[in-house]
Amino acid sequence: MMTTRAGGRHGIPWRAAGAAVVVLLAMVGAGLVGASLKGTPAPRPPQPLAQAAATPSARPSFDT
Repeated sequence: MMTTRAGGRHGIPWRAAGAAVVVLLAMVGAGLVGASLKGTPAPRPPQPLAQAAATPSARPSFDT
């Protein structure tokens, strides 16, 4: 079997497509693509402590 100058049997377009697939899989693995496809809201910056303490969801409720 004879190989090309690039050392493989795939040409440049196939190598570019393979690189794009690898980048896409890495982004999916990191959660960058999945979050945007699911429609989840972007993460918000942390709230200041005074504002977080004033919100009812930040205080635990011990009423049973």
